[in-house]
Amino acid sequence: AAALLAAVGLGAWLILTTRGEQFGTDVGEQRMITLPDGSLVYLNADSLVQVRMHRSARNIELLRGEALFQVAQDPQRPFSVTSGAATVRVIGTRFNVKRSPVRTLVSVLEGRVQVSGERLGAGDEMEISPAGARKWQGNAEDRAAWRQRQLVFSRTSLEEVVADFNRFHRSGRLILENVKPGLHHFTGTFAADDVESFAAVLAQEEDLRLERRRGDYVIRMR
Repeated sequence: AAALLAAVGLGAWLILTTRGEQFGTDVGEQRMITLPDGSLVYLNADSLVQVRMHRSARNIELLRGEALFQVAQDPQRPFSVTSGAATVRVIGTRFNVKRSPVRTLVSVLEGRVQVSGERLGAGDEMEISPAGARKWQGNAEDRAAWRQRQLVFSRTSLEEVVADFNRFHRSGRLILENVKPGLHHFTGTFAADDVESFAAVLAQEEDLRLERRRGDYVIRMR
């Protein structure tokens, strides 16, 4: 009986690791996941990951949103995170991955990772998009400020700012209507739950018009 129970348990484990398991957060929700190897995954609001833990590898796919990874060292089982066309490979480190429809942004807080054939160390960031990969030395700690529900922008496009705020709001959302992409960029630190503070900044833009519609903020060109 004990042998049969052990065999059933092993079969269930194999099915689980082959198919993987998904973990997600709702709008405005944040969550910490402890993986079986002791690694930690911090999920930002409105985010989704697929986890596949094998005997020889640990594979995570960021399907939506943003996550901070704190990886337990295990040289015998490489740890990788896939986000669109980007794959991050590590042994033990702490890094942030943010996925949007147009790019993946990898920011290394501690240790080293490999992305697109290049090594990134603490403070390094890399953007992977259809146009290619671009690496620079940035303030990677700012990328993880979302854990304190803070949004830090540095010459960030209006489209990405809107998406970041909307990750935290079901009402009082920012809606772009007929605003040409890539024209507006913003720098500053904002409380993620205080969309009104950013709306006040938008109201000062000479070529933008801000309207309220059923509690939301509609942004149009003047």
